Amino acid sequence: MNNKLVPAVVAGAAVGAAIALLDKNTRSSVKGQVNNVGQVTKNPSSVKDKAMNIKDEVVYWKDQVEEIRRNNPELEKALVQAKDLVVSLRNGDSNGGSLSDVLKQSSNDNSNNNANTNANKAFDQNKTNNNNNK
Repeated sequence: MNNKLVPAVVAGAAVGAAIALLDKNTRSSVKGQVNNVGQVTKNPSSVKDKAMNIKDEVVYWKDQVEEIRRNNPELEKALVQAKDLVVSLRNGDSNGGSLSDVLKQSSNDNSNNNANTNANKAFDQNKTNNNNNK
């Protein structure tokens, strides 16, 4: 075998592990970890339960984020603008504006959306009144 790198690395790792195990604290720590692995192999359902709990948490938070996105499109837009600003500032682009500019724009957009909603409600109310008068 011409390539002696792999056997040398394995031998070095073995020597390093043996030297590390000379320390009593390291030996007791390794022994505890080996015992934990033994318990997990004897009772794999506990690992499955923990994995299911983590999965349930992730699904819960994913659903919460999706609900917030559906109910607050202005908030989502403001967050995307803030993210874009941070990315542009990190890349050294000063054309992205400032955070206060983004917040002002978001506030203006929100005010415009509220004004449009109020105008649409007034239009619908006027239309209903006209239909009732006929």
